Amino acid sequence: MPNTKDTISRSWLITQVKNHKPRLIVANLIAIIATLISVPIPLLMPLMVDEVLLDQPASGLA
Repeated sequence: MPNTKDTISRSWLITQVKNHKPRLIVANLIAIIATLISVPIPLLMPLMVDEVLLDQPASGLA
């Protein structure tokens, strides 16, 4: 593999990760929190439909 200016090598990538480690950790934590927040929303939609639109309380939460 020719070593040109535009080639990304493993050592360059590791150097970049080390240089930006705090930012990468924060970005991953934000991604995990966003995933944890967004997963339950579709699961709660049937309960919201029952309670708000059909005016029937959900029996699974009592």
